[in-house]
Amino acid sequence: MDFNTWDRELRGILHSEASPLNLRNGRYWEINNKSESLLLVKDRIFDRQLDAIKAISAEVLKEVDPKFDLEPDEHYAAAVFGKSLRYSNNLREGLAETLVWLGMNGDLLTNCSPDKRKYTALMAVREIFADASWQLWGSLNQLLPTLAEAAPEEFLDAVESALGKMPSPFDDLFKQEGNGITGRNYMTGLLWALEGLAWDEEYLSRICVILAELAEHDPGGRWANRPGNSITDILLPWHPQTLAPIEKRFAAIRAIRKDSPKTAWKVLLSLLPNSRQSTSGSHKPKWRNPLPGDWKPVVTNGEYRDQVIHYAAIAVEMACEDLNRANELVENLDNLPEPSFDVFLNYLSSDAIVGLAEIERKSIWEKLTEFANKHRRYADARAC
Repeated sequence: MDFNTWDRELRGILHSEASPLNLRNGRYWEINNKSESLLLVKDRIFDRQLDAIKAISAEVLKEVDPKFDLEPDEHYAAAVFGKSLRYSNNLREGLAETLVWLGMNGDLLTNCSPDKRKYTALMAVREIFADASWQLWGSLNQLLPTLAEAAPEEFLDAVESALGKMPSPFDDLFKQEGNGITGRNYMTGLLWALEGLAWDEEYLSRICVILAELAEHDPGGRWANRPGNSITDILLPWHPQTLAPIEKRFAAIRAIRKDSPKTAWKVLLSLLPNSRQSTSGSHKPKWRNPLPGDWKPVVTNGEYRDQVIHYAAIAVEMACEDLNRANELVENLDNLPEPSFDVFLNYLSSDAIVGLAEIERKSIWEKLTEFANKHRRYADARAC
C-alpha cells in the first residue's frame, strides 16, 4: 500500500464515530488510547508480529544520536550541523510504549507461543542495551523511564553491567553535562527510570545500591539531578518516594553502607532532621502501578521519629569509625536526635578522641566549643 492510499484510508477512519485516531497539527497521526486499541486487536497478534516488533524496536532504538559527534556545548545546535536522528521521536516513543504494553500484557496474546508473549519485551530490551555505549545511553535518555517499565529486571541488569565495565559508559555520559549555559544533563532519564522502579519494594534496595554506585562515578555539576539526591528523595523520612515499608528502607541504607560507604555517609547526613526541608519528589511510574498525580505519603509522628533515630544511629556508628566523619558530624549535632546525640558525645569524650594528638583533636574541640557557645547565647530560648 502506498502512502497516499494509506493516508486516505486513515482519514476515513478519523471521521468515523468514536474514531480511535487523532491527527495532531495536521501532520502527526496518533492513537487516542494505545492500550485499549491493542487490547481490541490482541487476538490478531501472532508470533510474526511480535518478531517484527522486536526487530524494529532494536533497529530504531539502537540508533545513536549523531549530535554526540559534537562537543558537549554544541549539542544544542545539532540541527544546524545536520546532526539529527533518522527516526522521529514519535516513532521512538511509540515503540518504547509498545514494549511496555507487551511486558505487562503479553500473557493476553493467546494466539502467540508462550515464549514469545512472555519474553518479547524482555528480549527487545536486552538487545537494545547489549554492549550499549555512552552515546546510546545518552540517545535513549528520554526513553529510559519507559524502557525500564517495559522489562524492569532486564533494565537493571543492563545498568549494573554498564557500571561493571572499566571504564563505565556512565563516566563519559557524566562528562557530557558541560559547564556552560548550553550544557545538558544526560543522566536525568536514567535517574528517573531508577526512581520510577524504586516505588516497588521489590527493587528498592537494588536500585539504591545502583544509585550509590552511580554517585561514586559522579564528578558533580550544576544540575540538581544527581544520583545521591535521588537516594535522599526516595528515603526522605517525612516524604518517602517509595511504597516500600520502613524496614525495607532501613535495609536499603544498610546495603548502601556496605557497598558505597562514602555515598551512604552523605545520604545519612541529608536524612537527619532539618537537613532537607523541601523536595520536588521523584519520578513516578506511569505504567506499572501508576500513582495518582496528587498522591502524597502519609507519615505519622512515630514513623518519622523511628526513621530519623535509625538513620542517626547509623551515622554515629560511621562517625565513630572515621575521624573525618566525626568532624563532620560535630557540625550536625543540632540535628542528632536522642539517644544518638548522647552516644556521640560519649564517644567524643572517650579515650579514642582524648588520646589523639592535639593537632588531630583540635578541629573537633573548636567545633564543640562553637556549639556550646551558641547554646549558651540562646540558653533562654524556648524550644519550639
